[in-house]
Amino acid sequence: MSRAKGAIVGIGELKPQRLTQGVTTLEMIAEVSRLAVVDAGLEPAAIDGLLVGPQIGETPQHVPATIAEYLGLAPTMANVVDLGGASGAGMVWRAAAAIEAGMCEAVLCVLANNREEVA
Repeated sequence: MSRAKGAIVGIGELKPQRLTQGVTTLEMIAEVSRLAVVDAGLEPAAIDGLLVGPQIGETPQHVPATIAEYLGLAPTMANVVDLGGASGAGMVWRAAAAIEAGMCEAVLCVLANNREEVA
């Protein structure tokens, strides 16, 4: 019996901006997630794992359950990965480990934060 191997099959990236006036973190997460799922050639229903980076631009309520509900996902595995600047790499590693352990087959790794000008 061979074990499944993790691989990056799709990516999504938003245009870098200094400020994100009027755009919420959830809206950014939804758009970048849509781009990644389309790039991977998957349907959202195929996503059964969710890894989310730390949210610093808004309230900390945007945990995986909130994001899964907002995106209409029903993951069997979901976690927050907060490793500072290494959060992206940590999410990829955890996604591959979860796939290889048989916990899930397709993991969405997502991180976005809004930044608005403060008066």
